[in-house]
Amino acid sequence: MSPNSPYQYGALANSDSIRLLQLKLAASIDPILHCELIEVNLSTAPNYEALSYVWGKDDNPQLLHLPVGYLKVTENLASALISLRYGVRSRLLWVDAVCIHQSDSTEKAQQVALMARIYRKAFRVLAWLGKDDGKIINLPTILKFSQMAKELRLKSPAPENKAVIQKWFYGDPEKVIWLAAAIRELGDANFPMIYESAWFTRMWIVQE
Repeated sequence: MSPNSPYQYGALANSDSIRLLQLKLAASIDPILHCELIEVNLSTAPNYEALSYVWGKDDNPQLLHLPVGYLKVTENLASALISLRYGVRSRLLWVDAVCIHQSDSTEKAQQVALMARIYRKAFRVLAWLGKDDGKIINLPTILKFSQMAKELRLKSPAPENKAVIQKWFYGDPEKVIWLAAAIRELGDANFPMIYESAWFTRMWIVQE
């Protein structure tokens, strides 16, 4: 098979088999992605990381270059792989769009049934929220207010949240001042970059 031809998936050996993506190293932010698909038994798989991400639009496909062909992936996935790629060694990942033969409905059904085990077996799960636009997300600040929301029993999204918050600070000027400062602090922490991410709208996130 030529490296310039579309990659041809082979059948998996057994019901415990999965593919892992070996993402080759790159010494610079090279847009060309080199990788290899390796078949392993899930029960005895080497350490790997599982990627949770949004597939994104497929109107500008990018190429993954394998030793025996290429695969087309979405621009968002390509951006994730470029950012996650190491400069000194390869990285072993499980990525659903690539590690599952998406055109084989039988294999897809079998692999989807394994997904809970695949994510549990991974030594780390990576959540890709999108490309870096240069802003810094202050996670400690966001976690602090998330804990407070939990203590107030706020729900997301829920219309009654407004009434809960109003009841909490009603008649207490210090709490009103604190809330105004908190809103500014969350803005400075770039909280919208998290809750506006399409990642949080994915149905599969619950299973992952």
